[in-house]
Amino acid sequence: MLVLPGLGADGLTMMKELALLRGAGWHAVGVDAPQHGRRHDDARHAAWATDRDATLRALVTEAAAELPAVLHALRAQGFQPPYVAVGISLGAYSLWQALAQATRLDGAVLLLGSPQLPGDPPADPAAFAGQRLLAIQAEHDEVVDGQPAERLVTALADAGHDATLQQLRGSPHAVPEPQWWGAWGEVLRWGASDR
Repeated sequence: MLVLPGLGADGLTMMKELALLRGAGWHAVGVDAPQHGRRHDDARHAAWATDRDATLRALVTEAAAELPAVLHALRAQGFQPPYVAVGISLGAYSLWQALAQATRLDGAVLLLGSPQLPGDPPADPAAFAGQRLLAIQAEHDEVVDGQPAERLVTALADAGHDATLQQLRGSPHAVPEPQWWGAWGEVLRWGASDR
């Protein structure tokens, strides 16, 4: 299971979550976003401060474009399906975009992200048809607008696709720790039915 962390985080900051997934029997890999982790670039901070939307778009676009190569590398190293990814905030934006561009996974969990970048039109549900999706949104998210994900997942579910939306009641974007681990419990339950 791939884990795509949020803005400012990297694969190493997700060690507890990766250990949880490994304990459940998954091969779990944290994937650094562009300009994050081992590819850290101080310019990201200045760009984020001066033009948040353009920087978000650039990071999301680059990370989404890299995901097929990550999956190819896993196959080449002998890791067998199912291939599932969990995207968190920035990572969820990237995962939504990769899925819309026909990156095929056996399942995707989209936590605190949106299928719609600021200024873009709503995502077309047809681009996600046949994908197994779990979207988890914070009820009072002050950073990411949850409405695009809610509309998209509802449209997919209404059309008979395996798409589920869950809401972290009362939670802001910085999810309180008990709810955070509850959300990861949902990831494990959802993932167990994919194996």
